[in-house]
Amino acid sequence: MKKCFAILIVLVGFLLPNACEYVFAAEKYESTWDSLLKHELPEWLLDAKFGIYAHWGIYSVGIGPAWTEKHLYNPDFSKGKPDQNNLQEKFEKLVGGGLKDGKGYKDLIPFFTADKYDPVAWADLIVKSRAKFAGFSVSHHDGFGLWDSDVYEWNVGKMGPKRDLYGEFVKELRKRNVKVITTSHMYRTFGWMNPPKKFLKQAKEENWDVMNPKYKHFYPTDLNGGDYDEFLKQWDLKIREVIDKYHPDVIWFDGGKFMQDGICTGTLAYYFNQAAKRDQLVGILNKRPMRSEPPWFNFPDDFEMYDYEHGRDRPVVIDRPWIDSMTITGKGWSYSGYDGAVSSGEFIRNLIDNVARGGGILLSLAPRADGTIPQAQQQTLIEAGLWLDQNGEAIFGTRRWKYASDDSPEAEERQYLYTYRPGHTRWNFDQMSASDVRYTSAKNGSAIYVLTMGLPKEKTIIAKRFDAGEKVRIKSVSLLGCAEKIKWERTGEGLVIRVPHTLPNDKALAFRIDTK
Repeated sequence: MKKCFAILIVLVGFLLPNACEYVFAAEKYESTWDSLLKHELPEWLLDAKFGIYAHWGIYSVGIGPAWTEKHLYNPDFSKGKPDQNNLQEKFEKLVGGGLKDGKGYKDLIPFFTADKYDPVAWADLIVKSRAKFAGFSVSHHDGFGLWDSDVYEWNVGKMGPKRDLYGEFVKELRKRNVKVITTSHMYRTFGWMNPPKKFLKQAKEENWDVMNPKYKHFYPTDLNGGDYDEFLKQWDLKIREVIDKYHPDVIWFDGGKFMQDGICTGTLAYYFNQAAKRDQLVGILNKRPMRSEPPWFNFPDDFEMYDYEHGRDRPVVIDRPWIDSMTITGKGWSYSGYDGAVSSGEFIRNLIDNVARGGGILLSLAPRADGTIPQAQQQTLIEAGLWLDQNGEAIFGTRRWKYASDDSPEAEERQYLYTYRPGHTRWNFDQMSASDVRYTSAKNGSAIYVLTMGLPKEKTIIAKRFDAGEKVRIKSVSLLGCAEKIKWERTGEGLVIRVPHTLPNDKALAFRIDTK
């Protein structure tokens, strides 16, 4: 019998030479960091520079900040903080009772209606912005899924809007050849909504819903019988489901104990292997730590593309690809009743500086609970897109030149980095003017771009890096969006560019320096 079986295997292998290869072939990536670190970032992600996502979910009802679900179970949160909208009072008024009535964050789900959500309009707005990839958070820290999930019930496909909000958006983005990002914050959901210790006795006596075992899959915590190992397994299943359903081109994770728990290596290997089977070139955004010592915020130092939240603790010089995630509101990550947005000029200056340093921007929108995007946010995107239509060649597909600006890294650190809280720094460009220039380079080195951080008030721009010590030979100088011939001369001080009388835009200028 064994002999016959062996002959049968040989015959199958001979007649179907690909059969054994298909059955027994090993996956390309294994569930180890040694294997995962061999994955290479796709060229498209290095070229993209600008992506868009959104913080959108139950918390978008606008009664509080992005962490509404966490602050709701802290009665002290709104005390003495009129800027926090009196969260608990607004909650009680909206749902008709407080926590002691058995109500809680789950009772905000009916108010997250998405009844005016138009994925076609959203995707059209992305195209107008000229962002190269887009998506939104499939789940924030509250754990509520914005895709139609068969893995767990707490999602928009089963309650609330009862629509596949993420899937509808992905479909429209694919139609427009826009790459897709999935962002997820739910690794931190376990224990996220735990009341402060001083309120635990009160929470138990008043039967706050977060303490009720009935809701342990929505409020996973050891306070209501939730199990952390089970939570991790559910997290893995959720991410794999999103991978299988939507085939994201890039995934971003918020912080969590990824390195300590170890489960994520299997998830990431699955992502890379599934993409390889589809010949899809994908990447991971590796959120950097809030501090330099362990525990690390996300993944190993040599893994994929770095991500810095609002440039927090980002060094002046980074020796690998990176991107900043930032909010379009300038005030908070999600809709909280504020309809404003940073100006397109501020966004463009940030983008120019980041790209000059080898990075980019992942911009977060803050839609309302009904699915509408505030007009100010739309205006910023549309104006940024018009500027990129004109000047995109100095941004997209470029690489960092040997200099980012005319200042030394030490001078930049003194000038632009500030400590916003003990031990943490951010970047600030409030004092920028057109006399501050930034440099980018074409990938093949045939052109260098000089970009101004604003509109010039003087008649000339001086690019000091082209001084007598710089051996690059200049063939011509042109201004993107301007047909007028640009006059220039090279002096010991640098490249002196004559600014034309009529400027092509009112935001920032991009001069193309063609080299010999």
